[in-house]
Amino acid sequence: MKNIILLFGTLTVSTAVFSQDLTKFQLYKPEEKAEQEIAKATKEARDQHKHVLVQIGGNWCIWCARFHDFIANDPKIRFHCQGRLCHLPHELQQGEL
Repeated sequence: MKNIILLFGTLTVSTAVFSQDLTKFQLYKPEEKAEQEIAKATKEARDQHKHVLVQIGGNWCIWCARFHDFIANDPKIRFHCQGRLCHLPHELQQGEL
């Protein structure tokens, strides 16, 4: 029983220590309007013969931070995204759907 409690405690502490710090993650700008940003990204993509990747999420979302970290820091994925995509992160506001 002591081993189980020790294992659970170790896992809890290591999760807290190694989790991402979301205070530094500020990819999304809630004040931006989706229609204007999508129109701008679409025009840019059309001019450069690329596709638009609209990443909907929030600065509070750990999975959004992990996805952005994944596409920004993996060299192969970053190479393909930069060459083929116009990346548009957008924080969905209430009433935008």
